[in-house]
Amino acid sequence: MSDIKDPEVMDRIASNLALIAGAINTLAEAVNGTYGGKPIGSAPTAPPTDAPAPAAAPKPRGRPPKAAGEPAAPAAAPAAAPAADPFDAPPAPPAATIEEVRAALTALKDATSQDNALGVLKSSGGAANLSGLSADKYGAVVAAAKAAMPAAAAAPAPAVEADPFETEAAKEPVKAASLEDVKAAVVAAQKKTAIDTVQKVVMDHGGKVKTENGFGPSLKAIPVTQYQAVIDAVNALPQTK
Repeated sequence: MSDIKDPEVMDRIASNLALIAGAINTLAEAVNGTYGGKPIGSAPTAPPTDAPAPAAAPKPRGRPPKAAGEPAAPAAAPAAAPAADPFDAPPAPPAATIEEVRAALTALKDATSQDNALGVLKSSGGAANLSGLSADKYGAVVAAAKAAMPAAAAAPAPAVEADPFETEAAKEPVKAASLEDVKAAVVAAQKKTAIDTVQKVVMDHGGKVKTENGFGPSLKAIPVTQYQAVIDAVNALPQTK
């Protein structure tokens, strides 16, 4: 009994009794559906009004994502093309084609000589050959070549009036003169007149080539269109031998 009266023992017994009482109280509240004197499941108490407000969420950077179904922004309209200048005229086309230039120079070469045709090309076109001729000179070369053509070659052949009394059987095709015909006429003319006279006729009709001392006669250089003219000219030479 002396131990029970010990103050330390008494304090221990009091503490145990308090714990037992708290457990009994907790058990009773659980049976009654309360805890801490309040019904279980009640709404939580609101925080005191003087509590600091929650910090605002940081604003995201960049463009916000496009919501589903949101129409896309209209594309920028293309820049309008500048209006054409009504006073800006297109460049004029060449006055002639390269084929027309070649035909005009070839006709001039056949009617006179190759040196004459090359001279026209150089003087009117400023070029030594067709490859070096610029397109803006085509028309000038064609015009110069036509102007340099001999009158007899440039003029069209006169039309032959049909004979109403001529029958088809009487018509004979005209044979074109050949180089052999020219040679024969030249040889025959040299037998009746001076050789240099015959050679001059040949050269006057384009039958010449360039030599160290100038130009010399050449039957092969005679244009085909001048064959008959050479034959007629040498046949018309007077007899001097």
